[in-house]
Amino acid sequence: MPSGQDVAAGTLQQDRLEPGRMGVITVDHLRKTYRRVVAVDDLSFEVEAGEIFGILGPNGAGKTTTVECIQGLRRPDGGTIRVLGLDPATQAFDTLSGGQRQRLFIALAFVNSPEVVFLDELTQGLDPQARRATWELIREIRRGGTTVVLVTHFMDEAEHLCDRVAVLDRGRWPRSTPRSG
Repeated sequence: MPSGQDVAAGTLQQDRLEPGRMGVITVDHLRKTYRRVVAVDDLSFEVEAGEIFGILGPNGAGKTTTVECIQGLRRPDGGTIRVLGLDPATQAFDTLSGGQRQRLFIALAFVNSPEVVFLDELTQGLDPQARRATWELIREIRRGGTTVVLVTHFMDEAEHLCDRVAVLDRGRWPRSTPRSG
C-alpha cells in the first residue's frame, strides 16, 4: 500500500475489520481528465472485504468519476485498478449506457449477493423516512458479507453507515486525512 498523501481513508467510527482480511478493491495512482479538467488526480486507496467504505465530497470533487472508473464505466487516463483481482476496464459492459450500467449495479446489489457493490448518491432526493429505510437496506447488504462503496454528499449518512470515509476534494485526498488502521 502506498504511503503519505497517496493514502487517505480516515476513520469516522472505530475500525471493525478483522485481521487478515484482504482488499477487495485496490486503486493505485488513479488519474482521469476531461480535456483540461482534472477530475481525479493521483488517488490511491484500498477497500477491505466486508466493510462499508464511504467517499464523501462536494459536487465536482471527483467522487462519481472515481467510482465509475472502478466499475469499468469510464477508462482512467492513468493508474491501475483491481476489483476482486480483475481489471474492471477489461470487464466493462460495452453495450450499456452509463445510466443503464448504474441501474444494473444497483439491482444486482439487492438480488445477486455480489462480493462488492457500488452505491452512488443512492439516497439523494429521498425524504428522511425513505433515506433511513435505504440505510437499513445497505446495512442488510453488508450483513450478508458484501463489501459496499458508498458515494454521498451527506456527512450524517457517512457517519451512520461507513466503517471508513475518504473525503475527496478537487480530485485528490487532502493531505491531512489520516491513514486507516
